[in-house]
Amino acid sequence: MSEYTIISRASLYDSEDESSQSQDEPQYDPHLEFVEVDVGNLAPKDELDQEASSIHDDEEFAFPLFAGAGTSQDEVMKVSLREEDDDVVINERPESYYRAIYNEDQRRKFELAALSYDQILMEATATAVDTHPWKVINLIEHNTKIELEQKQKRNRREGKRKRQNKTICRERREDRGREIKRLEREEKKLRYRARGQGWNVNKPRGKSEKPRPPAAKPKYRTE
Repeated sequence: MSEYTIISRASLYDSEDESSQSQDEPQYDPHLEFVEVDVGNLAPKDELDQEASSIHDDEEFAFPLFAGAGTSQDEVMKVSLREEDDDVVINERPESYYRAIYNEDQRRKFELAALSYDQILMEATATAVDTHPWKVINLIEHNTKIELEQKQKRNRREGKRKRQNKTICRERREDRGREIKRLEREEKKLRYRARGQGWNVNKPRGKSEKPRPPAAKPKYRTE
């Protein structure tokens, strides 16, 4: 019983698959070439350029493209297997696109044409001399003159109610004046009569009128 080994069916199938795969699949050995380079003994730049040019020359060769008759001369065509280098396009805008760049001559012209802070203050405080006063108009005087002319030319008729009120007020003023004069005359008459001297005492009023006798005094006491 000890001569037999007990294994499972799954392990048996797995072992058979691994053995069959290892026998059926081909084996590939990597072809690697190792090149040893001595860093201390590097070739100079001229030698490297020569080697690069020789490599490029090896990539180019000439051969007869079309075979012709023996009497005819074969045309030799040159074929290059070298890969073309892609041109690197730098898509950048110039600096002048973002900001203005001026040279020394342009800056000097700007300085001559510009005004400084001190010059502006000096011109602002300076008194300007008017050499042509007839060309300058004083707006305040001119506007006052125009408004006065317009007011004189304006002939607007007042409203009916306003005209009636003005007429009534004028009549009232005239009546009041006449009444005041009448009262003044009466007051004056009374004042002179109280004194016994008046402008119309013993004075004829007309040609046919006779002077009035003086008033007789009462002979008895009256109350």
